[in-house]
Amino acid sequence: MTTIGSPIGMPNPVALLRSKIEDPSVQKAFDKAAKDWKITPAEVKDLFEAASLDNKFVAGDSTTAGELKDLHLIREQGAFLLSKTAPQTFDAKLAKLDALPTVTLGDTDPKLTSSLVAVNRIALKGTAAGHPEPHSKAPSAVTMTVGNDNFEVRLNPGESALHILGRLRNEITKAGYEAHVHSSKTPGGFAVLEVKGAAPASGVKVGDYGQFTGTVENKSLMGPGGEAPPSGSYLILDKPITVNGKEVKELFLGYEEFADGVKAKLNGRLDTGSWGGVETGAHNFFQLSGISDLKAGEPAFDGKVFKNAQGNELQTGNYFRPLIMDAPAIKFVFDPENGTAFKGSMGGMMPPGMNPFHGFNDSAKIKDATAADKKAITFDNDGVPSNKAGKKLVEIAGHDDGPHIADGMSSKWWLDADSNKLFHVNNGGIAGFHNQISAVVGFND
Repeated sequence: MTTIGSPIGMPNPVALLRSKIEDPSVQKAFDKAAKDWKITPAEVKDLFEAASLDNKFVAGDSTTAGELKDLHLIREQGAFLLSKTAPQTFDAKLAKLDALPTVTLGDTDPKLTSSLVAVNRIALKGTAAGHPEPHSKAPSAVTMTVGNDNFEVRLNPGESALHILGRLRNEITKAGYEAHVHSSKTPGGFAVLEVKGAAPASGVKVGDYGQFTGTVENKSLMGPGGEAPPSGSYLILDKPITVNGKEVKELFLGYEEFADGVKAKLNGRLDTGSWGGVETGAHNFFQLSGISDLKAGEPAFDGKVFKNAQGNELQTGNYFRPLIMDAPAIKFVFDPENGTAFKGSMGGMMPPGMNPFHGFNDSAKIKDATAADKKAITFDNDGVPSNKAGKKLVEIAGHDDGPHIADGMSSKWWLDADSNKLFHVNNGGIAGFHNQISAVVGFND
């Protein structure tokens, strides 16, 4: 492998990363892609093809868990090699593989050859003996796990690999998974079982985060003594859900109304509320909190992290307004893959059990910094920016490759509270950036 040399006494970061890649096919593709210290989107595709097309015995994608681990390693520790648009290509391809159900395989039959040929695919070849060893009366078996579910088929003497996988597929689809069997194109070759879709949840629990689709209906409700379910927007579900054994057909969306009659796809936490109990009986209703409008591109919150439409975890930041005690923080979520940043609210003084995320209220494009943007702020000796009025900006979010990565990059988002504008500032890296303003985000409110 030919690479540009490192400074005297410094480890070569490309060679160091290469030494950690375990799969030979991925390592060979990495050698080719990284030889000029720059990996383009086309070379990213070559890396993934090297992992997916290196098993000549089976057709289709053969990216194994080990190969996927190597690809994640390149993305995480080789970010300094990726060209401008390569990260988006890399993340999109990783997201597709990460979303696949993971499987494991077991086989106790001496006349079968079994192999785990991809993250979500197993292969089987031969004709079953029907027992694990000569003169044994116990049946042999092929076992498989999909996610947290276990499956087993006991084998009959003379049963073909294709028939065995067909029976195994039937058991897996009964559990709600999508699975397909592919026969070999050559006589005596491997048959392949592929699991594509994960099993649906049997029910929804209060406190669960999830995605819900339906039609918005705005209601104005009244009852005796003013006791009635809350008025506002409701999501009439396309398919009823089951909560604690009870069928639920609609979810209250809070007091901020959505447009009546629109088809909606929303992410949020399932919560409960109550009404009545004085002049009428006490009743409960179900509602969504921490709502993201997925059709509008808003990131989905799962209680821990925010993810975009491609399933990738997003960087976030908080701004705590000075002199306002116990107020929610302003929450910023950055989605560079889709070119947008979002603004909402998080935390604050809340009743126990309340969803800490309160939803989004604004979004804006992440734009390349103009000459005027670059003149709008100045930096002191410590790298802290100030606006033209001399007011220091507030650090919202940051990333630092750390001291153990040669030519590591530091990048930070700074907020100018006066103009409600965010500035993305880079330092370090191979290019030696110094207070380089690369992008800006300007919100309306």
